[in-house]
Amino acid sequence: MIHGPTVENWDIDLGEVLLSDYYHGSIYELWFRERTAPPVASDNGLINGKNMLNGGGTFSEFKFTPGKRHRLTIVNTSVDAHFKFSIDGHNFTVQGADFIPIHPYEQNVLNINIGIISSFVEVG
Repeated sequence: MIHGPTVENWDIDLGEVLLSDYYHGSIYELWFRERTAPPVASDNGLINGKNMLNGGGTFSEFKFTPGKRHRLTIVNTSVDAHFKFSIDGHNFTVQGADFIPIHPYEQNVLNINIGIISSFVEVG
């Protein structure tokens, strides 16, 4: 588990949510494409190593308890991707970025560059 500073209280720690880009080609193919026509976009994005593509795979699932505040530590482990992260119908209270506590603020979509954001989602 990654434990950074916290300035807010939460009820349930859901742990890390790992976001990553995913390339289906070999490293040699990607290296050549990057040298001849950069940048090379990833083929897919993963949440905790999971996603669907062409009818295969599985989605990453999270269980939320109504009336509780859930802590999520969102980590973008990508090589070269930025993500917009949201949970339908819920706001986040962002309380830290890259292990630096910040004045908490609410947001319904988080822009996650490569690095770590610690936030909360309250499920009513």
